[in-house]
Amino acid sequence: MSDQQSASPHSEYLFTLDPGKAPARAVLEAASWRITADLVQRYPDRFMVIETHPCDGQYDCITLVDQDPRSNLSRIDLNRAGSIHVHRRDSKWWSWRGCWWQLVSDHDLTAPLADLCSQAGLVWPYSLPKPTPAVVAYRVIAAFLTHQVLGQRRWQCCNGYEHNGGWVSGLRESLFEPFPEPWQRLQDRVSVFEEPGQRFWFLLKDGEPGLAIEPAAGFAWNTKGRRSNLYARYQRTHSVWAALWSAAGHLLP
Repeated sequence: MSDQQSASPHSEYLFTLDPGKAPARAVLEAASWRITADLVQRYPDRFMVIETHPCDGQYDCITLVDQDPRSNLSRIDLNRAGSIHVHRRDSKWWSWRGCWWQLVSDHDLTAPLADLCSQAGLVWPYSLPKPTPAVVAYRVIAAFLTHQVLGQRRWQCCNGYEHNGGWVSGLRESLFEPFPEPWQRLQDRVSVFEEPGQRFWFLLKDGEPGLAIEPAAGFAWNTKGRRSNLYARYQRTHSVWAALWSAAGHLLP
């Protein structure tokens, strides 16, 4: 098959799936962040993680932009409204259609993740590199959302900057309002991000921000102004759940 139209790399099912019906939004949110966290964990300092809505807002993506200038990989779009897309600098691309049903039906994501990395031209690491503050932060986000999948409240993680392709883009000021320190830190423009707001992610409960996270710094803030050092807690305990509990324990049921 061509790069432009490839079949899914992982096609074993554990149960009968309905391809005409997408998984629940909470499941898509958790699955996309699990993939994001796993990719960043294996390739720390390589990806800039942002939220994008290409095709005039029709897509809903966590986008991992490759920062290695020597690589042919441009970016990976994890489109919660459709498929996973790998874009290369030579203008070729690859799509994994039906990815979300297959990912949520697997007990172990190692095989499908390895297939995705192969299509992206990423060399699978023999061992996991030493975690960075961003690695810990993204793993905390993924763990939190996974834990909340079957909850009654709707949880999601949104970026501080709205990137809507052909539509109006801009800073999501309402997300920063409950967090004075992240708002002040926006003035720091020493970053690979084009927009300072892209450095921040927010955990939202039913649309209301409950936690602000700056992955590159390894910090998280609650709405009472308390800052948690996710990376420092992880270094002491070697536990993502300990880091999560220190910052977001009050948000867990």
